[in-house]
Formats: sequence, structure tokens, C-alpha cells
Amino acid sequence: MRSDKDYSLFINIPFCAKRCSFCSHETYDSIDLLKDYMVGLVDEMKLRTRLRKPRVVAGYIGGGSPTLSLPFLVDFLNDIEEYANFAFNEFTIEAMPGTFGIQEADRLRRTGFDRVALSVLSLSDNWLTEMGRQYNAEQAIISYHILRQVGFKNIDIILVLGDDKHLGRWQETVELVATLKPEHITLRRIENDSSFKECYLWVDEFLTFHGYDHYEYYSFALNDFRCKYKLRSLLLSRQIGLGTLAETIDNNIVELNYEKIEDYLDAVNSEELPIMVREKLDPERVRLINGLRSFLGLKKEKIPKSALTRYLREGLFHESGDMVYPTNIGYLLSDAVVKQIVG
Repeated sequence: MRSDKDYSLFINIPFCAKRCSFCSHETYDSIDLLKDYMVGLVDEMKLRTRLRKPRVVAGYIGGGSPTLSLPFLVDFLNDIEEYANFAFNEFTIEAMPGTFGIQEADRLRRTGFDRVALSVLSLSDNWLTEMGRQYNAEQAIISYHILRQVGFKNIDIILVLGDDKHLGRWQETVELVATLKPEHITLRRIENDSSFKECYLWVDEFLTFHGYDHYEYYSFALNDFRCKYKLRSLLLSRQIGLGTLAETIDNNIVELNYEKIEDYLDAVNSEELPIMVREKLDPERVRLINGLRSFLGLKKEKIPKSALTRYLREGLFHESGDMVYPTNIGYLLSDAVVKQIVG
């Protein structure tokens, strides 16, 4: 049973062996800086839990290539557990293909992770080379099988959405990934991709035909493998966010951390929370937006009657009782619908 006092935990580790050409985020590659950053994360956890020892039920470690921090992860998690009650029903770490072998993957599992988000992006060697990724398609598939070999039963494969230069090779990637049968597939859009609309509708039809549940704008899951961290985010649940650009959410207040690691470390080293922006959320507005962009849907009464009639006629929603839910077209056009309904 979910408690309103339960928290999610998000940790951003923005370190990569090499920056990819499409990446717009701040990333770093210094091992010495990584060590300092991991200490800073512990310091932030201590600062954020001064008034309570939260119960954490879902966790997600993302960023650049968090598996590069594996030598420090065990001690790090032990350190922050001093300030929280870990009761994970799901704990995810992002991993880049080629950054781990059997021993490292097994260590991840024994450390407490039960879900891996494998950042494959593409199985086109040409695309991977163009984007500066440091692995090829064969290495990506080997990494997937290594995770299976050591016992991971919940794997998310992250793919880019579309390829405006070679639509066919992108479709081949999706088709091959579907044969691997990962429990979850997450799509990430690259900006300025002119093939977005065509690719979005194609991948929705293809993956739903192969048994995947399109439950959120960019998320597909088999059976009961919807991402628990993502579900809690959709429900605007409480969250502790550690690291650069991480968000902490509590009592409808969201705090966004500094983007630059230097600013972040300056703050935590001074025993100050590294908050760049703090704002009050409008929970009703957020729930409306999330309902329009996920399986949660909306009550009909939340949508102006004339707009609802038009959306149903145009196939953007399907109705069930007093609820409406987005169709594939509804997902695709959800930004416009949100603007019309929410403003």
C-alpha cells in the first residue's frame, strides 16, 4: 500500500567517458571530480533529511553513464542509507552498453538494483558512430544478454525516437529490440528531427502489436512492468532529488538544483542546499497535464464540453464511463491539447 509519506529518490550522476554529439547537458569525465561529486551527494542527502528519515520506495539513478561510478556506488549507497529507510519496490540504474562486464553487472544486482535502463539508443553502427557513442550494435546486444545472464528480470531499453536521415534503419532497430523482449522500452526524442510524427505513430502501432502497453508519452511496458519511479512521478509523489538539475518535491513545492557541478559543490560544501529555483506547484494543473499524457486519463468534467466533443470526434481520446484516455493520436497531439485545456 502506498503511503503519502513514502518518497522516491532520484540521483543524477552526469559523468560520461565522452560527450555525445546530440547531448545538450553539462557532462564531465574527471575521476577526481567524480569522487568529490559522490561525497557531495552524500552531503546533500544529509542536508535534505535533517528533519526526518524518509522511507524511500522507488529509486532511479540516471545522468550520463552512472555505471562509470560503480567503484564508488556500494559505499555511496551505504552512506546515504544512514539518512533514509530504504524499502525499494524498484531501484533502477541507467547503464551504457560496453561499460560493464559480467562481474560488474552481477555487482549491480547484488548492490540492490533490480532494474537496469540500458541506454542503447540505436542498433545502427553508422548512427552510433555519427553520434559519438563508444560502442557498436554487437556490444549493445552483448550488454543486454550479460544483464540477463546475471539475473536481471526487469530491463528497460532506451532508444532514440526517429532518424530523419534514415527512417528504415531506425525501424530496423526497433524491430530488433522487440525480438529481445525487454520488459520496458523508453523513447527519447532528439530535437529538430523532422521524422518525429511519422516515427511516433509507427512505433506506437508496432510496439502495441507486439504486446507493449503505451502507458505514458514516451514509455512502453510489457505486462506489469510499468516503471514504478515513473508512475510515482506521474502521481506527483514526494521525491528527494540529489545532484545537479535534480528535483526535490515535497508538499507541492519543487526545488531544482544547480546545473553546473561547480555551483553544486560550492553549495553543499558550505552546508547549504544547492537550490537554483524553488517554486510552488499547482497540483491540479500538473494532474491535468499528466492525465493528458498518460494512461491516467481525465474525468470528462475536467474538459470543456465543446472541446471534449471535438477531441472524441477527431480520435484524440477514447472514453470509458466518466473518464477519457489519450489514443495514439492523442499522445502525439497532447502538447496542443494541454495548451488548449490548461493554458
